[in-house]
Amino acid sequence: MVYLDMCRFEECVTDCNEAIKIDPLFPKSYYRKAKALIGLQKLSDAVETLKESLEMIPENEDLKTLMTTTVKDIKIRKEGFKVEKTFENNDGPNPETGNILKIHYKGMLVDGTVFDSTYERGTPMRFPLGHPTLVKGWNEGFKQLRKGEKAIFTCPPEYAYGAQEIKGMVKVPANSTVIYEVDLLDFVKEMPK
Repeated sequence: MVYLDMCRFEECVTDCNEAIKIDPLFPKSYYRKAKALIGLQKLSDAVETLKESLEMIPENEDLKTLMTTTVKDIKIRKEGFKVEKTFENNDGPNPETGNILKIHYKGMLVDGTVFDSTYERGTPMRFPLGHPTLVKGWNEGFKQLRKGEKAIFTCPPEYAYGAQEIKGMVKVPANSTVIYEVDLLDFVKEMPK
């Protein structure tokens, strides 16, 4: 597990291969190998590892869950960045770069694990649209919404945090696909005084 925490994925794969040779029915070796392959952006190889493990250990729920999540992640990455409106407002303008947005959001990993939420904190977030510290998915996604609209932004790694690992209450691993449920509460041309 230390190798995964330290993002030393190649070493983790090598050690897991050795462990699998010693005990081919130990599910953690397959699970950790698959997680390391995902960290290396080798999702298809991770799926193959999980298929192999599920043939020998079909009852393991952790392996099944990781398989489902990895297959879903592959599909998302093929489709690319996506904005799915869940509540529409056909009236009013869209925000522009530099506008100050007031939003609520919930950030999740593909498996549904919440890593951040303004809803839980009870306080909306304000920020200037187009700010370079924002994830690309936000800068592109919010331009497609109007005041009062809600949406789901599905962000492959290049639209989220890329190769950067985000540490918080829940860690967002490097090269993760993330999903945001967002609510554009309001926006103004400049920060209120």
